Amino acid sequence: MTRFRRIVTCLIAATCLATGAVAEEKPQPPRGARDPDRARPAGARPRYGFSAFGGFRALQVDSRLFDANEVEFGLTEDDFRSGRLGFELDYALLPMLEIVVGFDTGEAETDGNYLDLVYEDGSEIEHSARLRLTDYTIGVRVRPFRLGRASPYVVFGVARTSYDYFEEGEFVNFENFDIYYDELEERVSFTGFFAGAGFDFAVVRMPFGRRLDVFGEFRYARGEGGHRDEFADFGDLGVARLGALFGIRVRF
Repeated sequence: MTRFRRIVTCLIAATCLATGAVAEEKPQPPRGARDPDRARPAGARPRYGFSAFGGFRALQVDSRLFDANEVEFGLTEDDFRSGRLGFELDYALLPMLEIVVGFDTGEAETDGNYLDLVYEDGSEIEHSARLRLTDYTIGVRVRPFRLGRASPYVVFGVARTSYDYFEEGEFVNFENFDIYYDELEERVSFTGFFAGAGFDFAVVRMPFGRRLDVFGEFRYARGEGGHRDEFADFGDLGVARLGALFGIRVRF
């Protein structure tokens, strides 16, 4: 009888302890319901990006007009090296693949004079030339891997180029050697391609995957068309440009 009482007493004590533990245990939410104390997820990977950049570009122009300018005025493609400013919008289709739409423009102006002709008093016969190139681009950016905060990439696509060339000043009529003032301009549009490589580096990381990057990129572009307007007699035109971009990119 004494042994029976001890067993019953132990069972009662165990039941009381188990009941207290259940009472202190936090009730579980129904399956599929959000736990109110669970931290919010960090959010999905950012899908959009906006970039603003500056840089420089050097030109290689295949044109009989530029060949003539070099012989007559001493002007070469190097005289039309310029800075560049632009922006891009991108959308991430996949973690490694982004669609990119951009705008990029630059302008350079230089002075020239006839190398073999001067006025009767020995002063130079001068004029100036200006070239503005604007690219409208659409392409893809591929990010094969990440290295910590750095993200190397390659980018390539199609570029629609607006070519605006302008000359003004004193010109020589070689039939009678009269000197006259004139303004000559042409506007040409042509389609080509661009390709480049660069890397992003995250400098600021924000909630839900957003971040602020700095980036650098080398880019090459080329397109071909034909001279028009005042310079139509000079035939075909090919313009290649190589340069660097440096800027900031916001991902959100």
